[in-house]
Amino acid sequence: MTTDWPRDEAPIEGAEWIDEGVNPAEEAEVLPAPSPRFVGMASVLSQTETQVDHFTVRIAAPEIARACRPGQFLHLLTGETLDPLLRRPISISRANPAEGWVEFIYRVVGVGTHLLAEMAPGALLSTMGPLGTPFTLAPDAGRHVLVGGGVGIPPMLFLAETLLQTRKPEDITVLLGGRTADFLLCQEDFAALGLPPRVITDDGSAGRKGLVTDLLHDTLRDAGEATVYACGPVPMLRAVARVSEEHGRPCQVAFEARMACGVGACLSCVIPTTTGYQRVCTEGPAFPAESVIWTAELNLH
Repeated sequence: MTTDWPRDEAPIEGAEWIDEGVNPAEEAEVLPAPSPRFVGMASVLSQTETQVDHFTVRIAAPEIARACRPGQFLHLLTGETLDPLLRRPISISRANPAEGWVEFIYRVVGVGTHLLAEMAPGALLSTMGPLGTPFTLAPDAGRHVLVGGGVGIPPMLFLAETLLQTRKPEDITVLLGGRTADFLLCQEDFAALGLPPRVITDDGSAGRKGLVTDLLHDTLRDAGEATVYACGPVPMLRAVARVSEEHGRPCQVAFEARMACGVGACLSCVIPTTTGYQRVCTEGPAFPAESVIWTAELNLH
């Protein structure tokens, strides 16, 4: 495999509408956005630094816990002033409907997440959720291959727990990648589920040295029938989609994106697809990989 993420800048058949500035599916921009099941203050039950600069937060949110599905996210307001002004979208990593709690994992990178890291148990966190379109679980996929990179790993944990409700552990493969070992999350959580992940890092500090698509290529070559689910940075998703296509396997990708409203009104998180521009916050985050037009316009961060 290549030593860098593949890029696809060539013209794509059927995507001339991008250059012409015409959306062939304008109705995609006016579809009613699903309302979050909960909008209000959620109590922080616990917060733990589980990896360098990565924190796991559990909040009391029974309405969200009952309704959320893998691939959906929370929209969090982490400050009480105008800085930061916007909410932060963070994927759901675990949920327990019986006990009424939801977990998410984030990395401290800016003002908003620094404020979030200061919240102690008992603090109230302004929360909206669950938001977005979840993964579609393939009913007869043979093997389910979960691919996560960086902060795209936590939603794979939620997906794994959900799949295990109806599938056997031997039918699920987890592949994790990161820049260094510090960016590999949830390894012990997957192992506790009976799904020890295969890991790889850019610098070789954990697992093999290389890219997670190297592991994916090896897995699909020997897997037989399989469905791929992935979450991570856009270059990784582009490469996962390409490898899945090369092996003739269906693939779903969940995008990470900056967004203002989180409910489809502002159109700040649109991506080009074969049916027009679609919103990551409503039509996504999870999309069939074959519907995405993988161009340089996918600049979501």
